[in-house]
Amino acid sequence: MRNLRKVYKGGVVANDDISLDIRAGEVLGLLGANGAGKTTLIMQMLGLLKATAGSVEVLGHDVVADASAAKAPVNYLPQGQISHRELKVDRALYITGRLRGLAGPEAAAQPEHWIERLDLREMRGRAVEKLSGGMNRLASFAITLMVNPRLIVLDEPTSELDPVRRRQIWDIVKELNADGVTVVLVTHNVLEAERVIQRVAIVSNGSIRAMGSPGELKERLGDEVRLEIVLRVGNGNGNGAARLREVLAPLEPVEVRPGRFITISPRTDAGRYVDRILTGLDGALDDFRVAPPTLEDVYVQL
Repeated sequence: MRNLRKVYKGGVVANDDISLDIRAGEVLGLLGANGAGKTTLIMQMLGLLKATAGSVEVLGHDVVADASAAKAPVNYLPQGQISHRELKVDRALYITGRLRGLAGPEAAAQPEHWIERLDLREMRGRAVEKLSGGMNRLASFAITLMVNPRLIVLDEPTSELDPVRRRQIWDIVKELNADGVTVVLVTHNVLEAERVIQRVAIVSNGSIRAMGSPGELKERLGDEVRLEIVLRVGNGNGNGAARLREVLAPLEPVEVRPGRFITISPRTDAGRYVDRILTGLDGALDDFRVAPPTLEDVYVQL
């Protein structure tokens, strides 16, 4: 991608002068909050959304000049509903195989592999749209895997999945990548994505704010430590967040989940903040940890 820009009606800038190389055979993570511009970027890359300016080349194809050129060699799991949702799971897999050029016997055999691999046996005869949110997502993932891809784009692949199923997804992503498949992972679940990604692009307000391996990005935080604080909810602890901010000033804790805060402290000051937390949050503290910085910390700081 070179100088890619997308401006919607009304002047809303979704992507602003983005240049990005995705290397063959890598797992690249596009990380960013909801509305950061990740999905818009992917849609332009796949020729599903016309860029306002800039150029895109995918596997040797000029996507801006010929939007259909990138679609054949790329498998894509969108964030929303898939097109085969009215079909039964096994039929949706078969039809996808046929549409992607598999002969009848192979199009019938490959679905069986993914039904077994993803433990979808009990769901095979049910319409995709009738499945629960998590199982719908899992079936959609199976459909995306039909016909061996060279490049696979996964937009929030583990949303609505339980921890066991999420681990299953990441295992398959690792296996595909070990076989030479290039994977682009779009997500805001930084802690999970860190298990599989080899390089990261952090997207914010339509621009790439940082790029590199997880280790390289963590080095940005230097000689610092992560303070993770979990506050009790209810029982009159409604002012716990305000007390926490007073205790940690001038640090600025970020609430990453309800009641769970993280902040970064210079290593030399960590002991002082630990004392403050333990003495200043009496009755409001549920859990507390000190650890080396994670990729999530880099993401939150940026």
